Amino acid sequence: MVDVLHLIGACADVIQDWEVTRQPGGVVIRVRSRDSYDSSHAATHAGYALIERVTAPGYEVVAEPTVRSRPDETARDGRWHAWAELVLRRVPAVRLPDHPA
Repeated sequence: MVDVLHLIGACADVIQDWEVTRQPGGVVIRVRSRDSYDSSHAATHAGYALIERVTAPGYEVVAEPTVRSRPDETARDGRWHAWAELVLRRVPAVRLPDHPA
């Protein structure tokens, strides 16, 4: 799970807020975009890009991610933020059969 935290930390250019919670069967990741967008549609599109950025190598998405847009709470100009939530689990390592020497 530490590798997931490092990956999210490396995304500070696009992620404003984040939360990572361990649960049976995976890790829940919730992120909010740093940038705000002119429309709900643009923010939703950005949410899918956030998912791509936080899906760590060696992990797979367990269920369909949730992506939504929300109005910017600090601005009164109709801007929107992207929000994304996904559950990841580590991909099991492939074990090769032993070969006799």
